[in-house]
Amino acid sequence: MDGVVIDVLLNKAREIRKTLGTSLPVPEESETVTEALMNALFLRKAEAESRQLTLGLEVPQVAELHRKMDLDAAREHRNRTVFAQRRLRPEEVKRELEATDAVLGDPDAVRHFVLAAAQRIGLRTERSTRQKDVYRVAVSPQATATVPDAVRFTLPARKDSQWLISFVSPTPEGAEYLGRNHKFVAALARFLMEEALTKHGEATVCRCGVIRTTSVKELTTVCLLRARYLIEQPQKAPLLSEEIVVTGYTGDGRQPRFLEGAAALRLLAEAKPDANVPMAEKKELVSAALEGWQSLDGEIRPRLETRAKELEESHKRIRRAVSMRVRELAVNPQLPPDLLGLLVLQPIVSSS
Repeated sequence: MDGVVIDVLLNKAREIRKTLGTSLPVPEESETVTEALMNALFLRKAEAESRQLTLGLEVPQVAELHRKMDLDAAREHRNRTVFAQRRLRPEEVKRELEATDAVLGDPDAVRHFVLAAAQRIGLRTERSTRQKDVYRVAVSPQATATVPDAVRFTLPARKDSQWLISFVSPTPEGAEYLGRNHKFVAALARFLMEEALTKHGEATVCRCGVIRTTSVKELTTVCLLRARYLIEQPQKAPLLSEEIVVTGYTGDGRQPRFLEGAAALRLLAEAKPDANVPMAEKKELVSAALEGWQSLDGEIRPRLETRAKELEESHKRIRRAVSMRVRELAVNPQLPPDLLGLLVLQPIVSSS
């Protein structure tokens, strides 16, 4: 009896696995088939061994089970064909990956943020002298006493009170990789952002700033925007998505000359203060920038509409690559955007 059950239930599964390269669950009717086989065996008188091995094929329930398993195998084969990556073009995949990296940032951006933010909240970090690309974070109770609870709770406990971290992959031995999705990085970003939005002048970091720098030749304002889009999907409910957009312009808000997106992002990442700015002058420049922002709606709107079209085309390229419907797909900006922060870059005027 065991031989017949194995022959009927397992051999068919092995045949499918050999064909597809993967296993499929046995249909729920397998218990009914086993019962039918047992009844057939007990009702018959003495059967030869060879007769028992072919008995399963004579039972109607077995034939139906085989038919359903064949249908499942054919369905799985079709699914694997539809989602096979050989339909994708390498140049299209590369294009989307590069666009994603530009939005999410690279390991250097994460490293710069973590080290600067840790210094702001009083978390001591230092570069390891023994291992390349490794940093030591002091995580003893005494060292983290002044660290905000929302961040301290994500720090690991270490017997030697030292947490080794790295921002590169492959990660050096003994260190923990910190990417943008690591719970510590996410908690650090969330804490600083929530403080900046709610505590205003008492926050650890502020939403507005002024630096005097050699990176620009004329007064430049870089704006950090939160844009929202409504994604209309074929035969599905719309989705609301968000992204951070960096834009910038030279001059004042009355006659702005907008920078290309990459140029504004570069200034935000690379511009460094090269001289001090008095507090009174900082307040004056920030106030002027905020007043100018009120008159920029007519300039910002078409830029976000263009960005929405870029996102729509990106969605369509990906959906076409996997043979999904694109006719009703649309990405519509939800205006106006939120101004999360701005940075005024004041040029250094040569004395000559």
